[in-house]
Amino acid sequence: MSWEIVSEVKEPCGCGIGFVITVVKSDDWNRTEETISLQCSECAKNYVRYSYDYHSSGMIETSTCWVKKEEYEVFCQLKSEFEALEVNVNKDLTDYLRLHYLKPWMNLFNDGAQNKKAVWSKLRMLGLTSYSHSTFGNKIKVKDLNEHIESFVTYSFVHQLTKILSINDKNIETISISTQKARQQYEEARRVMMKLLSPLIKVETLTCKRYTKKREWSR
Repeated sequence: MSWEIVSEVKEPCGCGIGFVITVVKSDDWNRTEETISLQCSECAKNYVRYSYDYHSSGMIETSTCWVKKEEYEVFCQLKSEFEALEVNVNKDLTDYLRLHYLKPWMNLFNDGAQNKKAVWSKLRMLGLTSYSHSTFGNKIKVKDLNEHIESFVTYSFVHQLTKILSINDKNIETISISTQKARQQYEEARRVMMKLLSPLIKVETLTCKRYTKKREWSR
């Protein structure tokens, strides 16, 4: 199996002194690989590469940006702090839900906790599973039914849980929004870094079979 160069594009960099070189390769299995390199010592002093995925027309595409180093460092620090806080908050919320609402939740399934069809029917009625009965039966063992039911008492199902059990608990909201400020700071840092795709950003687009790569310059 060999990789062959499909295209090689050489374009001016952000400052106009050097170049950005994009090489696209394809193999015998019709897979593609793209390599983007910055060939400019001046830009390398002030910029760093940042890539992110986004959805477009039902496909996941990737954009590659060169952003200012100092802004990228601030963004990474705030993002790291937010993600660490989010992990702790999600754990706290799950612990709180299980402490106060696990029992009433399990009571909903008392009549069929050891019956796959009864559990599946209840979850389908509550809108908590998209599995067919046969798929549910193949994936969930009888001995794991209680554990599966308990798995819905977690932060990721907090909205469904509060609706189903008619919960009105301000502590849940307090815990849930405790990451709000950190998220706002992290998102604002990203907006500053990306400059909201202002007219000063140079954008080039390269389409490669199943995906699109964009190269951007933030100033």
